[in-house]
Amino acid sequence: RNPRPGGRGHERQFTLSITTDKWSGETAFFLRHDDDDDDDDCILASWSEFYFSHANYHLTYCLPIGRDYAVELTDSYGDGICCSWGNGTYWLDVNGSRLFDSNGTDSFGRGVRHRIRVEEMGSILVDTHIEV
Repeated sequence: RNPRPGGRGHERQFTLSITTDKWSGETAFFLRHDDDDDDDDCILASWSEFYFSHANYHLTYCLPIGRDYAVELTDSYGDGICCSWGNGTYWLDVNGSRLFDSNGTDSFGRGVRHRIRVEEMGSILVDTHIEV
């Protein structure tokens, strides 16, 4: 089941905001469950239709509390979205609280994976793994 836009009750609103670099078509996004005790790490949402260079995109989903999620950005060419080709940037918010901001300085190579935990009283960034 795909997470739905908005945020109610036992859900928190997750937003990925991204400004693409010159080669926006190389970028893709994936959101999946990432619980240590669960084999259900299926893709909940994905987006690879970043058609416009140097454009702003905001992808918002409702995520049930009490779970961990993997937020993945990939670059098919392997040079990330930063620096050499137009200063792409991205950030992750849950219910308006910023969990991560690349500040236009993180060139993640082939991909980056952030693990976030959505909780009742707030959400946290658990870890980040960069694939170069």
